[in-house]
Amino acid sequence: MPPRPIAREEFARFFQRARPPTGWPENIGVANSGGPDSTCLLFLIQRYIEDSTPSNTSSPSRLVSITVDHDLQASSAQMAAHCARTAASLHVAHTSSKVQWGKPPFPPRPLPSDPFEGGARAARYHLLWENMQKESLGALALGHHADDQVETALMRLGRQSSELGGRGMLWCRRWGMGVKNPLEWAGYEGMNKWVIRPLLEVSKDRILATCEENELNYVTDPTNFQPDITLRNALRSITSAEKPPDTSTFPTRIRESLEEINKTISAFSNLSIDLNSPSEHLRSAVKSIDVFAADIENQATNLLDKTRLPSPPGTFIVSTRALQNITNPLLQRALILRILRYTSFHPWGSIRAQARRSRHSLDQIIQKVWHPAPFYAGIHPFVAGGGIVWIPVVVNTSEATPSFLDAAGRIKKPNPDDVRSGKSTLGRGVVGWMAVRQPPPRPEKMREIGLEDTLNVDLTGVLRDGMKCWDEGRGGGPEVLEVLWDCRFLIRFDLGRMPGDVKDLLLHDAESEEPKIAVRWWTKYYYPKVVLVPKNGRLAWSEGEDKETVLHSSIDSHKPSTLLALTPGVRKKTVPATARLDRYKEDRGRGNTPLASSDWISTSWIRTLDAS
Repeated sequence: MPPRPIAREEFARFFQRARPPTGWPENIGVANSGGPDSTCLLFLIQRYIEDSTPSNTSSPSRLVSITVDHDLQASSAQMAAHCARTAASLHVAHTSSKVQWGKPPFPPRPLPSDPFEGGARAARYHLLWENMQKESLGALALGHHADDQVETALMRLGRQSSELGGRGMLWCRRWGMGVKNPLEWAGYEGMNKWVIRPLLEVSKDRILATCEENELNYVTDPTNFQPDITLRNALRSITSAEKPPDTSTFPTRIRESLEEINKTISAFSNLSIDLNSPSEHLRSAVKSIDVFAADIENQATNLLDKTRLPSPPGTFIVSTRALQNITNPLLQRALILRILRYTSFHPWGSIRAQARRSRHSLDQIIQKVWHPAPFYAGIHPFVAGGGIVWIPVVVNTSEATPSFLDAAGRIKKPNPDDVRSGKSTLGRGVVGWMAVRQPPPRPEKMREIGLEDTLNVDLTGVLRDGMKCWDEGRGGGPEVLEVLWDCRFLIRFDLGRMPGDVKDLLLHDAESEEPKIAVRWWTKYYYPKVVLVPKNGRLAWSEGEDKETVLHSSIDSHKPSTLLALTPGVRKKTVPATARLDRYKEDRGRGNTPLASSDWISTSWIRTLDAS
């Protein structure tokens, strides 16, 4: 029986399944390589949009085709031109970009003998991201299909030891912050952009049938079928061929990877597959893994709510008593990974924010955090990756404002009798574990070893340039500047409400490189505070802090009274935008930071506990 083309109603279901949790953005894009997958997807989405009524909020209203010319083969320019013609024939807006190898931020052009897949992928996604920004696209659709899903899952299973780690691609996920280098960094904007894959349940033969029925012209990249180039190509040649190829002719690195994958997947007794299994069996097995992993993540989402105790902004406290009923190792792992990703100062979505998914690190965390009586066992605060300190605490949930600190800001000491009895509730409190940002090295040490100090940041140049671009609200630039701080907080500066004397301070002696406004950290939870830096000041918290003036130190998502209760020893002070600088100058002694609030500055926590 020949494969069926994808019908309108069927694609509508696929498309809505890939919808971002925040709803469809007005503008979306398709990564168009000119091949059958992206050509088919471009056609199907455009047809879906044309079929939708103008008032239909369950559909985007504008589609953009985005092509990246990798410039790694002689035919790349012709393929890019074909993409433009296809988009024009479908009445879709189109943009194309070419990788400028050797020109920053791109690395030098890879040699023919070099593994190029990783570098080419990073370059492609960099240009896709740039075009998403330029075209104001809220989501990017990729043409990955069911056979791609099999290849991805097999590759991940070859590197992982569980179904959770070997899960395939998601129908919808956040773009994420990326990695802190010029080629892969997306920053805060990446938290509000989405990647969607509406064809993940569609086989390749059905995509080809759809192209044929609708007379869609596409090109075929011959390198996709050369198994000696990439591991993915090698897997494709094995899983899609009627007769398995002779793998002994493959390069050693690819052959060894294939052997490791086959060994790993054969060990899953519940899957009963290996690399020579029929493609339908492989698709079914990968789908079962995906369903299982999705169920684990859904359970983790529900349990994060049930096990969480009240905690300061940017931290997470989990109840040891509530954890005792969670015995599934995969569910335990999923919970810890989500908490790490939420609280880490490493970019959201990066592998570093999840302790590199190291089995050793995750097992260490689970072993200690799941202990029913950590005080009785003498378990001390510890670090096991992800830039997170795990601290045993006692939370008093009977008070109007839950507390877990004594008056001096120290962790509460449990009652000795309760400790000896091993109780998980000590006195009127509940025993839990707090995940909080790991303390940084001292600034001098960071400078010595060449690390970037992400906690003490000079904003003078950023604010000065922002004011010049904005040009007093005459349309030259954004009125509100956003600064991502420590990958955890977003600080917004309303230039239109900035007090005149602060503007004068920034614009005076504009050629000076001396910092005038900076962000420092304060409290043991590492919150940001915006400060005025005195003349000849230093961007080091250990030098001259008692001479600085705090402009803003509040966290907007929490009431001042709550924040005050969680950070003993501070006093609230609100400073209106009209105030002059001398109104800021109060109580600036070391260790006595006022809880200041300026109405032209706001600070919010931006990391999410979502699964994707």
